[in-house]
Amino acid sequence: MLQSGKIFLQGKNGAFAGKDLSKTDIESEDMGCLFFDADQDNDLDLYVVSGGNEYNPDHRHYQDRLYFNDGNGNFKKDDTVLPPTTASGSCVIAADYDHDGDLDLFVGGRVFPTAYPQSPRSYILRNNGKGRFEDVTQRLAPEIEKPGMVTGALWTDFNNDGWMDLAVAGEYMPVTFFRNDSGKKFQKADTGLANSEGWWNSLTAGDFDNDGDMDYIAGNFGLNTPYRASATQPINVTFKDFDHNGALEAITSYYEEGVNYPTASMDVLTNQLPLLKRTLLYYNTYARTSTSDLLKLAGNDGAQVLYCKTLPSAYIENSGNGKFNYRPLPVVMQLAPVYGVLAEDVNQDGNLDFVAVGNSYAPEVVTGRCDAFTGLVMLGDGRGNFNPLPVGQSGFFASGDAKGIVQLKAANGTWLTAVTQNDDSVKVFRSKTADKFEV
Repeated sequence: MLQSGKIFLQGKNGAFAGKDLSKTDIESEDMGCLFFDADQDNDLDLYVVSGGNEYNPDHRHYQDRLYFNDGNGNFKKDDTVLPPTTASGSCVIAADYDHDGDLDLFVGGRVFPTAYPQSPRSYILRNNGKGRFEDVTQRLAPEIEKPGMVTGALWTDFNNDGWMDLAVAGEYMPVTFFRNDSGKKFQKADTGLANSEGWWNSLTAGDFDNDGDMDYIAGNFGLNTPYRASATQPINVTFKDFDHNGALEAITSYYEEGVNYPTASMDVLTNQLPLLKRTLLYYNTYARTSTSDLLKLAGNDGAQVLYCKTLPSAYIENSGNGKFNYRPLPVVMQLAPVYGVLAEDVNQDGNLDFVAVGNSYAPEVVTGRCDAFTGLVMLGDGRGNFNPLPVGQSGFFASGDAKGIVQLKAANGTWLTAVTQNDDSVKVFRSKTADKFEV
């Protein structure tokens, strides 16, 4: 059933009242969203990224939307202020990258409809004043136009030069930093994160080791599945139009006992590529067929390959001089895909902690749900090490298909932590004490 996005406004008594954002945009699937002051009138406007895989490429329902706030919490869309942004997107972030006094945007492209895993368009949108935006991606950074299938992005000054740089991560992508050259150009930076291609879901910044620069928590797919990946034995996705029908087919594969095999069952793969039915007649034959042999049968001339080389969610430590060290987080953070991370000094000891949510009900039938994560509070020691706070102590329990987490202040001065869940209600926790959450 189609549903409008909702805005929940907090009253003086602390209760929230929801109202539909716009019924006229109900056929667009809302992905990332951002409150920011686009037109510098001292209230927060709303940018909504449109996405999904339902329509053909560049369909009008993929056009992003900007809703201006009248100052009283009423939002009205203006169709004239955005350039064409009809890629199927994932996220939007704001910063004054050019130091001209207004907020500019990066919008990440998530998927190219009908052509997975081809890279979609991403955008740098420059605010030309009063909330009118121009696509300056090609002029500033051609590499940012198609960086990959972006799931998370941050504006962050990773090299402490006073200019906001761009960090992006995504599916079959490395964690990538683009250095801001005084607002005039963005250059891909060599940060020492070679072989960091993953199935990344999120990026969160914070100075977790108290050394004055930004570190990062990166949410990945986790290790609680049959899949494993490394630089020498990665997960691959090989894609081309194998059957010449005008659409891309993608064959995912991974290593088992040193041999690369396709992950899909024979029925799934032969339904996607009926040409294989002539040679793969029996299940036991398919079970012994390596990916390289399968691709020879399918015809792999001109095929492209993407790699996933790491699956653990990780702490990425800024070691200075624009370089980073990558370290997997403790095993309790690897039970399922991690989608939402909130950096906060939960126990008020002066060291930055984080709260994480995740799970995925979307994987294919053979793998099943990745739903072992119940949310977690991880306490930092100020040196880049983290220890879990048991749920019996924290009271934080989010076991659904959680996709995002945010903190806001209630009318009575307490803090609220809201968790969004796919196909479920928003779950809200009240922080009664510094390290105790209550639904």
